[in-house]
Amino acid sequence: MQELFGSQTQFCFFFLVKNNLLKSYLFIQFLFVHSKFIYLLIIKYLYFLFIICILKKFNIKGRFVLFQKMHDDITEVFESLKELINDDKSYREQLTLKKKQIDSDQIEDLILGISKYKNLKSLTLNIEKHRFGSEKVYKILQEIPSLCPNLNYLNLNLDDNLLKDIGSSKLGQALGQLFFNLTSLTLFFKKNSIQEIGSSGIGIGIGQCLNLEYLSLDFELNIIGDSGVKGLALGLSECINLNQLILCLDGNKIGDSGAKSLGEGISTLKNLKFLNIFMMQNKVRCKGLIGLSQGISKCTNLNSLFLHLMMNEIKYEGLGIFTRSIIKCSKLSFLFISLYMNKIEAYNLNELRKVKKLKRLVRSFILF
Repeated sequence: MQELFGSQTQFCFFFLVKNNLLKSYLFIQFLFVHSKFIYLLIIKYLYFLFIICILKKFNIKGRFVLFQKMHDDITEVFESLKELINDDKSYREQLTLKKKQIDSDQIEDLILGISKYKNLKSLTLNIEKHRFGSEKVYKILQEIPSLCPNLNYLNLNLDDNLLKDIGSSKLGQALGQLFFNLTSLTLFFKKNSIQEIGSSGIGIGIGQCLNLEYLSLDFELNIIGDSGVKGLALGLSECINLNQLILCLDGNKIGDSGAKSLGEGISTLKNLKFLNIFMMQNKVRCKGLIGLSQGISKCTNLNSLFLHLMMNEIKYEGLGIFTRSIIKCSKLSFLFISLYMNKIEAYNLNELRKVKKLKRLVRSFILF
């Protein structure tokens, strides 16, 4: 950090010489006001790099932890809508349309491009930051099931599209009515201003996809709160065939009630083997941690567990109950728990150390 601010100081000095004093003052003020945010951003980035290294080193089974679907070599990747439309191989079973600008008036072309693949089983659409609005997104989702009746894997990136509650509720409605045969679903909703109603609507839709075996949801940096998590968890509780679940709920103003509700929803997933929960930068305390862990303890077939709880308000009280709950997962072989930047001191971790002594654990990582 000293080197970072050293370089900033040199740049600020140059800026003062070249520009008027008012602009220079505002620029320096911006750097120092946002220094904490920059620090947290760097910490989070390094943290994700660490997780990736662990996964690669120990060859963890299951899909990539950061919501990336690992496609087979036969997947065709199109860089633009034009490439997709001009493709003459209608027999394809897997395809990906990568992030390129698609105008609002090109929705019909997108639907037309997809329509020729009657045997399509896997579809990935990256339409982040397009800001189509809820009606356009809903139109795309309405058409896909009838065009691709054999579809069982859907990966939809809708990051930063201003869906809000209305758009996300409509999307949930489309999922429940049209995509109930899916076995694998990945949805990205980062930065969509989704609140309680929207996340509950998505939960209702997902709850009707009873054949799901793999589910990955990214709600990072929305404002779903405790009530929104409760609605989402109710939907999850219906997906009893899930064996892999990845949830990102970072930065959503979630407290103890929300964490407990999530635990209750997960507790019904008896077939779950791989669970990865990101709940960083929230307001979870010990009661929430206990409620979440008690729900997880009922997933008796779980063998890999990742809990990312950095930057919450967790203290040492309740760590004993949390530990005993995790120990009840009798088939657990890989455990990763991050409690970094909470209110826990090293001498409070005696209970957590009991987990590391379990002989059945092949690997365990506890960060604080």
